[in-house]
Amino acid sequence: MRKSLIMLFLMFACCAHRLPPPAASAMPDALLQRADTYKAAGRYLEALTFYRDIAMNPSWKESAGASLYKNMADIYRDYLGDTAQAQALCAPGSPAAQAADIRLLAVDQHMPPYIRVLIADSAEPVLIASGSPLQIAIGNDAAFSSKTSIACSADNNSIRVNNAAPMHLSVRITPDAGQSVSIDGKSYRGLLLLTAVRGRLLVVNHVPLEDYLCGVLPREMAPSWPLEALKAQAVAARTYALYHMLLRCSDAYDVLSTTSSQVYGGSEKDYPAVRSAVDATRGLVLADHGRLALTLFHANSGGRTESLEDIWGGRISCLSSVDDPFSKNYSGDTWEKTVSAQEISAAFAQFGIAAGAIKDIAPVERSASGRIKKLKITGQQETFFLSGNSFRLIAGPGKVKGTNFTVQKEKAEFVFKGSGYGHGAGMSQWGAYGMSKKGNDFKAIIGHYYPGTQIVRIVH
Repeated sequence: MRKSLIMLFLMFACCAHRLPPPAASAMPDALLQRADTYKAAGRYLEALTFYRDIAMNPSWKESAGASLYKNMADIYRDYLGDTAQAQALCAPGSPAAQAADIRLLAVDQHMPPYIRVLIADSAEPVLIASGSPLQIAIGNDAAFSSKTSIACSADNNSIRVNNAAPMHLSVRITPDAGQSVSIDGKSYRGLLLLTAVRGRLLVVNHVPLEDYLCGVLPREMAPSWPLEALKAQAVAARTYALYHMLLRCSDAYDVLSTTSSQVYGGSEKDYPAVRSAVDATRGLVLADHGRLALTLFHANSGGRTESLEDIWGGRISCLSSVDDPFSKNYSGDTWEKTVSAQEISAAFAQFGIAAGAIKDIAPVERSASGRIKKLKITGQQETFFLSGNSFRLIAGPGKVKGTNFTVQKEKAEFVFKGSGYGHGAGMSQWGAYGMSKKGNDFKAIIGHYYPGTQIVRIVH
């Protein structure tokens, strides 16, 4: 009897000191809200990345409900043109997803000559200036001449100009012919359209497409790079821009000025090589079976590009994985970064994931290219899964540069050793540089990174 009591006591003692298993992951509402916001803002692939993360975790998926799959299906159908994948997400017995307008992205239609770029989204006043008096039109009123500089701010859904009484929902600002307009010191060609939405001022630059490209290329590639690489970037950037101009024609803007679209720096400086690349390829775009191709690109593939399907689940033939020896031995080919567990935990918290202290980060599934498709995160408060691309975005693309990496924990830090810079789909910019240095022209570069596409000339 005494022996039994001792055994019972020891059993309870062990249970008292045993750490409880991690609780089921709570749905990170902030992550879902961020994905919804990204979708509304035209940041479709970022939204899809986080939707897929939620779907990867059973408890998150259950809490998110049916709207999760509807939003994912919308992106597959309307943005990627993958109706099969969209239909696969529909609940059994639900109506079939409507097919995307097959003519919407047709390359043989007249294309819009102006692009609309969101260059500011600010809760603070914005200073707008030019070298001559600005022409201002409020709402549908006729334009009037103003000073060479004005300050604009949002007052709920109205706009204040020079701190005057709130005005209409929109203000159009146009510089004199031959002049540029500046926003907080950065110059832009074309005109500006300002709107106010819930206390934030949105500034959209309406600019000719070819002038826009001259503001994109020097931010995406060094202007000193070989001309053929710059020409390949011009064709890819033009196609990407038109793809979004057509898809978002009913929205307030077509693209953002950041890496969420392609980086646009306005007209601060004119580079002759950039202008030559844009002019030499004027009107040239990539077609994929008669439609504009989705010409994604990234910094360095690390030796092999990634398929769209392995990152975001959609299927586009011209974004399949290809060998890329041309990217080797250039910046981003290999990298190493040490990040503290505290930094990673804080990054998760910013995205609404309350993981607590990070105990382990372990790859679970890799694609054929070696990139991580599924990553297990063990935290003090919960254990959950993320895609490699999502982890890269959350931890910070400047820290975790790509998704083909190993990770080793050393005390309170994690050491990442990886290959490739960026998401890996489409054209490797350093690969384009490497191909051009070997004597390949822009057509060969385009053909390598976007297999099956054709270079065609559009009509405005």
